[in-house]
Amino acid sequence: MAFSFSRRTLLRSLPLLGLGRQALAFGEGARFVPGVAQHGGRWDGRLSGLRRLAWELQRRTSVEVVPEARGLALTSPRLFDHPFLYFGGDGEFPPLSPPEVEALRRYLTFGGFMLADANDGSGGRGFDSSFRRELARVLPGSALEPVPSAHVLFKTFFLLDSAPGRLFLHPQLHMVNLGNRAAVVYSQNDLAGAW
Repeated sequence: MAFSFSRRTLLRSLPLLGLGRQALAFGEGARFVPGVAQHGGRWDGRLSGLRRLAWELQRRTSVEVVPEARGLALTSPRLFDHPFLYFGGDGEFPPLSPPEVEALRRYLTFGGFMLADANDGSGGRGFDSSFRRELARVLPGSALEPVPSAHVLFKTFFLLDSAPGRLFLHPQLHMVNLGNRAAVVYSQNDLAGAW
């Protein structure tokens, strides 16, 4: 007498034979979760804007997202689980500690991307002066340079001439390149305030 054995029966029997294990999903590790850098100043003023950014990303692309912004201490090992880090603020903030400077340097050097955003629209004072001071400590010898108008940033989804935010005081975005990639993009126009 012949015994019929289907593929479905075989797959169901693998755990009983010890040959297969239950498949586990990747969880949040495979999704975009916006990380927000916690610093000594007002770092959490635009969390709703980052949730909106995540929602738009999910709506317009095939990227899976977790639509909540996660505050992260710069010295947290979880920082490296978030390839996108938002570093924003309103007003001056105290200097980063040496461990925070080193952790942020490692994060950017090993492939992390940081979007910095002056929520106060400051130019030469407030958040702007504090951020430039700390960026010089984190990436010494790497200066902020204007983002060229032909950069892919201005033509990825929409053709843009500039990057206004809630404010439009400084029409030029700035960036720091590490090798052939933009590691830091900086706006003084409160981008997250417009999302």
